[in-house]
Amino acid sequence: MKTRPSVKRNYTALSLLAVLIVCLLALVWQAIFQLSEAVQVEKILATHREYQTHHSHDETWFITKTPGPEYYEQAADVAWKEGQRLKEMLQFASATSKDTAGLWGKFHDSAFSLQINAGISPELLKTIINPTELDKQGLANNHEVSLIPEDIAKEYFARGIPSALLAWRTDSGVTLAAIDWPDKFITAALYHVFYLGHCYPADRNKSPKFFDPDSSSYAVAEMEAHRIESEVLNYLTQGKYFEKLDGILRRTSATGKTHDAVAAVTYSDLLELDTLISAKDAGNISSELMYSQYIFALAIRHIDKFGVNHGRRSRFFTWAKENGIMLRN
Repeated sequence: MKTRPSVKRNYTALSLLAVLIVCLLALVWQAIFQLSEAVQVEKILATHREYQTHHSHDETWFITKTPGPEYYEQAADVAWKEGQRLKEMLQFASATSKDTAGLWGKFHDSAFSLQINAGISPELLKTIINPTELDKQGLANNHEVSLIPEDIAKEYFARGIPSALLAWRTDSGVTLAAIDWPDKFITAALYHVFYLGHCYPADRNKSPKFFDPDSSSYAVAEMEAHRIESEVLNYLTQGKYFEKLDGILRRTSATGKTHDAVAAVTYSDLLELDTLISAKDAGNISSELMYSQYIFALAIRHIDKFGVNHGRRSRFFTWAKENGIMLRN
């Protein structure tokens, strides 16, 4: 039996109406989701601003000015002594995991020097101290941690690269601000940058985009470095660091979005984390890097509750960057 034309028209109209309703609901749902996400982002940023205000005081620099040539040997000795102090802490923390043990094995003989020009590699120090001092300082090693005096740090800030105050250089070394870093934090943070150095390809032409901040491989490496850093902090606090992070996660839905978990972090939570890692008096440089570690460590633990997923980790890293939450790279 043939269907009457009017019935066909009604059926077609209903079908189109149903499609329009579905599309409209999808748009409404998307708008609600975006609004909810925007609210969460603002909540995260507001908490961070409060935390910044708490740690707004300047850092204490133990090297304020770049020494003149007549003081290079003395500067090299200061750098060597600071290196020995940091190495003792790094060696202790190497027992954290197989990752840290391996990194310590690779970087334990790193040389510590003083950066004397914002545009010249600290390798220049090798040409200005005599062979006896060269051997004493261990500057012939491939890996180098160069301390940045306050005056050079200000040049970096003026050039818009504050991340250079704690970063892996592309010429097999680490730059490190010459400030009184909180001991537990700088120990963990150095393992973070050592991991990035371990990942960096020896042949840069083989993977030229590896350290492109917009690449997925960079995001994966950074999140893995944060994982290792968080494990060191947990080791140095006898498990209390993860205990605190997991307590924050218990306040959120087990199936919620990672940014919901991060939005659950309160100003009080951040101060408690400061206390756990003995960094209550951290200044405006170290506290910014501490904040990034707290956020990324929490995100990693939230994601890994559903199984280790490097894709989800890297997507969160990108999301944090796009929303102005990522403060460190």
